[in-house]
Amino acid sequence: MLRSHINIGYTFFALVCLMTILGCGPHDEISWVPGNAKLSGHVRDAQNSPLGQASVVLEGTRTYSTFTDKNGEYEIENIDEGMYDLVVHRTIGSTDYRYRVRFLELQNDAILSMLDIRLNTPGSISGVATLRGSGQYNPTYPDNSNIQVEVVGTNINTVTDANGNYTLSPVEVAVGLGEGLSIPAAATYELLFSRDGYGAQTVRDVSITPSTVTSIPAIELLPLSPSPIGALAGRVTLEAALNDDYANVKVSIDGTTKSLITTSGGYYRFNNLHAGVYNLRFERDDYFYHRETELAVVAGIPVNPVPDVKLSNHRTINENVKAYDLALSPSGNQIAYITSDATEGGEIALIHPDGRTFNQVITSGAQAVGHRGLTWTEDEEELLFVRYVGGPINAYTIGATSNTGSHTRSIMATGTDYFGVAWAPDKKSFAYYLTTNLYSVDVDRSTGKTIAETDTIRQIVPVGNVTSWSGMEWANTGRIVYSPVVSGGTSEVFIVLAGGGTSMALNPTLPGGGTTVFPPLYSPTFSPDWSRVAFVVDSPSTSPHGIYVSDVDGVDARRLTESVGRHLTWDSPGDKIYYIDENDNICELIVPSL
Repeated sequence: MLRSHINIGYTFFALVCLMTILGCGPHDEISWVPGNAKLSGHVRDAQNSPLGQASVVLEGTRTYSTFTDKNGEYEIENIDEGMYDLVVHRTIGSTDYRYRVRFLELQNDAILSMLDIRLNTPGSISGVATLRGSGQYNPTYPDNSNIQVEVVGTNINTVTDANGNYTLSPVEVAVGLGEGLSIPAAATYELLFSRDGYGAQTVRDVSITPSTVTSIPAIELLPLSPSPIGALAGRVTLEAALNDDYANVKVSIDGTTKSLITTSGGYYRFNNLHAGVYNLRFERDDYFYHRETELAVVAGIPVNPVPDVKLSNHRTINENVKAYDLALSPSGNQIAYITSDATEGGEIALIHPDGRTFNQVITSGAQAVGHRGLTWTEDEEELLFVRYVGGPINAYTIGATSNTGSHTRSIMATGTDYFGVAWAPDKKSFAYYLTTNLYSVDVDRSTGKTIAETDTIRQIVPVGNVTSWSGMEWANTGRIVYSPVVSGGTSEVFIVLAGGGTSMALNPTLPGGGTTVFPPLYSPTFSPDWSRVAFVVDSPSTSPHGIYVSDVDGVDARRLTESVGRHLTWDSPGDKIYYIDENDNICELIVPSL
């Protein structure tokens, strides 16, 4: 291994000079600005009693540590944004008790509370790993010692003895419940076995339980050929890529420093590989990463093909319920959704953006029929929605933490039919379609009583003979973006001032002034800075299906997906969109910067 050698005295002199040039003397401090995320929680022992003096360490982008107080409580502030492991440790007598939460993602302004963490005796892993050709057949390695065994993603590792035996202990076990988090009673890990001159092997989905020794089936590592004999080659494509350009995908071989970048056609090739089994990782900005595992380089085959890989910029975060409408909370930590359409009834439930399910917040039944316009109050204490049951519009509010529906109350009623709902930013009014016009109406959430507000109904703009709901949003700028489905089944995106006036058709065009994106267009939504509009295209082949984003004037529309969706909603930073796909799943979409 080559090492760089630096003259420390000279470097310090140069640094001082540089600081002087930049206007700061050698005694000035260059300060680090901490993050603003916060993590707190309670730690209890196996008997459910508060546990003081437990070590709490947050491992990740930076390392943070503290201890629980006498009540078993802890708090860590000013945490940088990033991915972390939470490790809690306490030694009682001669026994170590541990707890680990893996892949805990914290974003700026996030406040997360992990409740009732319970420490248990760690589990352990044991097994046998051998080398093919060891002993009498391979005098270079007369035994099976020094095979490296590690728990991927942790600092837990060991090596085998002469007979190939190994034990990994302690292995932290994730148990207990966090606020809005369902942490399983058993943690699942991946094991990696490696030895110089031999192909590495992995064992996945190893489940660890407290105070239990988990036995792993025997592993045999195969020797690599004495010289490189083959190659791995394949192709990567990108969903909805501009001009079919698939360049700049980083392809890496796990456990090595080998990596390369794909060509514009998406092709790659790793040459000079030993015989063995390899895992490839595929990464590119604005797309979710992908892994292809257990790819064999076989002696006698010069090029070993890898199955084609297609990177996607969207993923499903739940597959357990049929979502009909959704609303992302202002903090971005919760998604409220309606579980079915107007004909079936349904429930309003909550889910975390990473897919962890929360408690449902309203029961099924008559109250749940015909929900529309689900939205949050700014303090996230209440959910607002409008429902249609046989004729009148009824606006309701419900406590966002209730799971019984007991806090549901009517806040307005009008005796008319309607399509679509868009709440004003202050939640004191909402817009809706009625027959051939777009209207707004005021509501009063303070009384908790059902009130008729027909005298506050205001016409905004004529929209034609509306036949169904296709999406609408009321922005902080005082503009409403809407897409009514009118007679004949067509739908276009329009923008109009909430106070009324002439509406403007979006008429989006493809990048470079290309062909106009033809209707039908629906489910429009503004970006948080009001500079872009996302919408869905479901049209002839001249304008391929998918989710699009364009400037607010319709210029340079870019297709993001090759499939359609509905009920699009941006997150606060403006780099993701959440939506419901064709299979009624809630999905997350990465939005590239324009």
